[in-house]
Amino acid sequence: MAYSRDDLLALRNHANPTLNWSTLRTVRSANIAQIRSTRRGTAGGSHRIRSRVTSHVRVPHKSGINRDNLIDVPLVGPTPSRLDNMKVGLANCQSVRNKTDEIVDFTTDNDVDIMTFTETWLKDDGSDERTIGDLTPSGYCFKHVPRSGRLGGGVGVLYKRPLALIKLTDHRCKSFESFKICFTANGEPIRIVVLYRLHPKKKTGITNALFFEEFTTLVDSLVTKLLMMGDVNIWRCCV
Repeated sequence: MAYSRDDLLALRNHANPTLNWSTLRTVRSANIAQIRSTRRGTAGGSHRIRSRVTSHVRVPHKSGINRDNLIDVPLVGPTPSRLDNMKVGLANCQSVRNKTDEIVDFTTDNDVDIMTFTETWLKDDGSDERTIGDLTPSGYCFKHVPRSGRLGGGVGVLYKRPLALIKLTDHRCKSFESFKICFTANGEPIRIVVLYRLHPKKKTGITNALFFEEFTTLVDSLVTKLLMMGDVNIWRCCV
C-alpha cells in the first residue's frame, strides 16, 4: 500500500475522511491506528468523553410585576396643601455664584418651599449651568430669567418639585426685570411675581414715572391671587 504526497494532502479537504476496510485493517495491524495515551494517564487522555443528549425543557415565562423588588422612595419635604403652611423667601443676592452653599443651607435648614432671588447675575449663554447645579439641592428645581446683553441683574426662583410651578410669559419692561410663575393651592391658582427695578438713569431714559406706569400695567394684567416680591430700589425720600 502506498500513498503519494498529493493523496495525503487531499485528505485535508474532507471533513470526515474515510478508508476502505482492507486499508483500515492494514493500518491497524501496523499499530498506527491506536489512541495514544498522554502523560496525564488513562483518565486524562486515553478515554473519550462520553456525550449525553437530554431533552430541552422549556421554562414558562412569568409576566407581571414582582413587588418584592420595589421600595418606597420618600419625598423631600411635605407638599403644603394650604397657603398658611407654605414658606416663601426672597434674597437680593448680588450674584449667586459665590453664595451657592449659603443659599442651599438656608433653603433646606428652614424647609423653604419657594425661594426667590433678585440680582442673580447669571448669564444667558448657558455658561452658568454648573452654578445652577450647585445652587439646586435635591428635591428642588430652579428657574430664572437672566439679564440679556449685559452683566448684572437677573431674577430667579428655587422651589420644591411637588409644587410643579409653571413659568408664565415674560412681561418685557424697560424699567424693571420680572419673572412670573403660577401654581395651585387650595384648589385655586396663585401667581408669584419676582421683580427687580433698574436704577433710574437719564441716559437710559428710565425714570420713576416710567416705572410706575409699567408696574401698574403689570399688576392690572394679573387677575388671580398675587404675591409680589422683589427689590424696587426706591428710597422713602424719593416717593
